[in-house]
Amino acid sequence: EGDVVTVINDEDGEPEQNLSLVSLSGELNLATEESIIFSAIANSSNANSYDPNSDAEDSFIEANLDVSFTAQLTDLPLARFTLSSESTGSEDGLAELDISYGGTLSGDELTGPVRRIQINWDSSEAETNQDFNNIVITNEENIVMTLGVTCTEDSKHAECAESEATEGTLEEVRGAITVNGEQVASVDRHDDVWIIRYIDGTFESLQ
Repeated sequence: EGDVVTVINDEDGEPEQNLSLVSLSGELNLATEESIIFSAIANSSNANSYDPNSDAEDSFIEANLDVSFTAQLTDLPLARFTLSSESTGSEDGLAELDISYGGTLSGDELTGPVRRIQINWDSSEAETNQDFNNIVITNEENIVMTLGVTCTEDSKHAECAESEATEGTLEEVRGAITVNGEQVASVDRHDDVWIIRYIDGTFESLQ
């Protein structure tokens, strides 16, 4: 597909090109009856006003990037890879990676029994803020496990934040398991051993 081009001038008055929208999509059909559908869209909402020569802290390209691949390969379930990202500052941004497989393709979505792995990241938030930075694993029965990095119970937040730049000894991987939105267990990782504690008081370990 096409793109929309805007033009701005540099400090010498010479024109500079700035792509405000670029998109590409298509489908590859292989001789083995396998197929791969792909699309990529990149756009900038401030291409007309952005000044690359500005030293202002809030001067940055407000850009979005979405990339998607859907593949149907022999003897493998239907699979989709999606990456979405957005710049939120000169050095900050959001990103979401979604890997899904199983089910059937309906329009642009996978429907039916689908397994998913989602990785969410917001560089402007603390690494230990699980509301923004986490990994979400979902199976076809809508059982969801959410994991993230958190401070240990006996550490202060300032100490934990400082440890992110050093050895990270005050951090742990923790999470929860939910079924249809209701929490049924908590998850902790200690010394490379995963411990799942259920709300009925039982637990199991995975190594």
